[in-house]
This record gives sequence, C-alpha cells and structure tokens, in this order.
Amino acid sequence: MFDLPSNDSRAEWASHALDTFQRITRTDREDAVSDLLGNLMHYCHLNGLDFLVELNRGAGHFQAEIEIEASEEAGEEADPSKVADTPHHYIRLDGYAPRPIIEGLTHG
Repeated sequence: MFDLPSNDSRAEWASHALDTFQRITRTDREDAVSDLLGNLMHYCHLNGLDFLVELNRGAGHFQAEIEIEASEEAGEEADPSKVADTPHHYIRLDGYAPRPIIEGLTHG
C-alpha cells in the first residue's frame, strides 16, 4: 500500500493548475475557478463526457478524502465501505437528466 497525498497537497496541485490557467488565459484569480469550470464544460461537451457526472464523481472523491483525513487525524482507521455514504450531488437546471453515476443505482 502507498501513502495517500494530503488534502493540503491536493489543494496545492489545484492552485498550480489555476496558476497555469491564469497565465494562459490572462483571467484574474477572482474569476479563475468559474472560468476553468466553464472551460471544462466545453471540454466535456466536445469529448462526449457528461460534466455533471464528472462533477459528482469529483465531489464524491472530495468528500471521501475529507472523511479519510479526519479519521486519520482522530487516530481511527477509515472504513472505505462507509466513506462518503451521502455524497454531494449536483443537478442540471437545463431539464436534462445526467447519466446515472453507477448504473446499478437506477430504479425502475
């Protein structure tokens, strides 16, 4: 097994990505996150990916990483089967339903 990166490291990686994005696009820091997200939407659209599915996956990763780090700080071992039991989900406002994140979650 290997050591997982810290959430501080993950945030630092995101900061480097934003620095590069700002340098290339000349956007200011205030707008960099929303501009990058908008551009990632274009990327997903052009490459046949569902942005909200990817956003929800990312939110699940974020929540799991937060919970794992909190467990480690409390001296507990994180139970992967219980991590992110109630992940954040983002919904479309355009009337289209995103593909199910996990096909087995659909009921019907």
